[in-house]
Amino acid sequence: MSTALVILNDTKDFKKLDKDLKGRLSKAIETETLNDSGSVDVNYISDEYQYITVVKDSSTKSKDLRDLGGKYYSKYSGKVDKIVYNVGKDKASDVYEGAKLASYKFLTYKTVTDEKHTEIVVNDSDETSSINDSVFLARDFVTEPGNVLYPAEYARRIDKALTPLGVTVKMYHETQLKDMGFDLLLSVGQGSVKDSYVVVMEWLKGGNKETKALVGKGVTFDTGGISIKPSAGMCDMKYDMGGSASVVGAMHAIAS
Repeated sequence: MSTALVILNDTKDFKKLDKDLKGRLSKAIETETLNDSGSVDVNYISDEYQYITVVKDSSTKSKDLRDLGGKYYSKYSGKVDKIVYNVGKDKASDVYEGAKLASYKFLTYKTVTDEKHTEIVVNDSDETSSINDSVFLARDFVTEPGNVLYPAEYARRIDKALTPLGVTVKMYHETQLKDMGFDLLLSVGQGSVKDSYVVVMEWLKGGNKETKALVGKGVTFDTGGISIKPSAGMCDMKYDMGGSASVVGAMHAIAS
């Protein structure tokens, strides 16, 4: 099994590994030019690692740590079977999350794929918590084409994903929306042969805490209004339901 190591130079494990490698890691930091991200690739293959990157300076901000995880996943995935991040306990969760988010691929319609799975290990554990499943759910919804993810199917998938988590999912059909006075929404929806829906998701386990509401636009394909969109811009219009997908992903994360 081929393995890449990404290690911070301010950890105890760095000092131990540097000693085992007869000072090669610290020597690389002193003699080789750091790249823009404050890291250096060590041109040395150990018995355990085929690639070693030492990150000299690391931020404590969550976003920067997620970026670190994602950056090196993108760099080494496909080259190795496993990427090991040695970053200390306080940074593990964010680094893992960034690496997992970078690993996302939408392969639903690929009948043949040679995608290579790259294992992610942070501080000798592959059990770090992350909201990546919720993010992936939202990404899957956004990536589906409009002829597959039309309102009725979208509502069905939301119900399937969230109900098992204890979320109450209410689906309002076009006939109900007429009685409820959703005239503006229905005027947009009448441009399609598919019926319109509104989905309400409720998570009521916050006790006496203030109730919050999230609202997301869910037009599953936007062809345009008075002016039909030209072909160059039409292909991206399946993303017009990204607001609602973000809300579904948030509800999934909250309930999880």
